[in-house]
Amino acid sequence: FRIEQLADLRTASPDDPAQEEVVETLRRGARVALRGIEAALARIDRGAYGTCVQCGAPIPVERLEILPAADLCMTCQRPTP
Repeated sequence: FRIEQLADLRTASPDDPAQEEVVETLRRGARVALRGIEAALARIDRGAYGTCVQCGAPIPVERLEILPAADLCMTCQRPTP
């Protein structure tokens, strides 16, 4: 889906500058999502999927069901005050 989305957005060229900003924001979001998916696939290949890349703790299955590309556990995901 993300690859197709990026292909569609590459050909989009709105005349309205405000719409161009929206399209560029969508492009950035799709690229970020695609990088996350590719990183998750690499973790699967290495046998590290479901493990927090920061602390090494297991990422709960429930979190992975909602965010399959999640690379951080909830503790590491929370910003420190």
